[in-house]
Amino acid sequence: MIKSYYRDIVLVYCPTKVGSTSLISSIRLSASDKFAVFHTHNETVLKSLQPENKDFMFSDIIRNETIFNPSTQKPRKIYVIDIFRPSIERKISDFFQEICSLHFFNNEENISNYPIDKIIKRFNDIFPYLEDSDYYNEKYNIETHAIEFDFEKKYILYEKNNVIYIKLRLKDSHLWGYILSNILETKIEYIIDYETKNKDIGNLYELFKKEYKLPFNFFKKMEECKYLKYYYNDTERYEYLNYWYHRLTNIYIPFTLDQYIFYEKISLENKFRESDIQLHYRDNGCLCINCSNHRNKILNDIKNNIDNNEYIIHNPNEKLNTHLIVQLFFTNNNILYVQNMLLNV
Repeated sequence: MIKSYYRDIVLVYCPTKVGSTSLISSIRLSASDKFAVFHTHNETVLKSLQPENKDFMFSDIIRNETIFNPSTQKPRKIYVIDIFRPSIERKISDFFQEICSLHFFNNEENISNYPIDKIIKRFNDIFPYLEDSDYYNEKYNIETHAIEFDFEKKYILYEKNNVIYIKLRLKDSHLWGYILSNILETKIEYIIDYETKNKDIGNLYELFKKEYKLPFNFFKKMEECKYLKYYYNDTERYEYLNYWYHRLTNIYIPFTLDQYIFYEKISLENKFRESDIQLHYRDNGCLCINCSNHRNKILNDIKNNIDNNEYIIHNPNEKLNTHLIVQLFFTNNNILYVQNMLLNV
């Protein structure tokens, strides 16, 4: 039996390494009974999660004019969330995300014993080519030029065709619970999830952040970053740039574009993990009875200031408790539904 759920949708569609996993786990943990929550960094991953819908894309989700709740005859709300993180920190975190599988083709234990100068050199070699996009301005296809960041509320909120676009900043993550509770009109408890410093490579990551000095030519480009000017006020931008100004080193010549293309080609051919889909959330979203009870227990603990870093992952040995995952799909009439798929495990 498959049961359809006419819920509002939360889609976190943003670059990697901006704190989105914590955001997803927080909303799932706090409001799985109210929202269907999805997470993607690119359209390819979104399509690969829907093998029966090869043409299923981000634009299909936000095309909301046909998505109605039959009980109210009102369009379902769709919240699309992006997060800003300054590019230097984001590049560092993105580099460490795949330092084993993509950049050095070795395990975390061995790489952790590499000289820090070797790690820094490789990072600087590819620094200009690590992702630096802003989805809110570049991928959402909305009019953003007239929308200013609200430095008092700490977010942007823009609505079009019953799709609500939200832009947050990682520097305000300690306020995300409060911010999202107001926007989603339900209490959201913020939890931290999937931080690089807590992985096996974490000690090297912390050492890198301590030892790394920013080449002067990289700093000059950061000074002109339009998104830093857009999402940080004058004081915040001055404090951020001043921090890195006191951590500068000489000019560094990174890979040329041709060198990087060759580097990327070889790296991808030797990459450890073939799939870009990773289930790494503290809350993977299963709505079966056992997972729901576990979710309620963890949520109650957090409300009482107890967080044991527990994960809600369906136990495949629970034969009588079917794995219940919310997915997206289209009907023949091109109407988007949120549906619970019963999977035998």
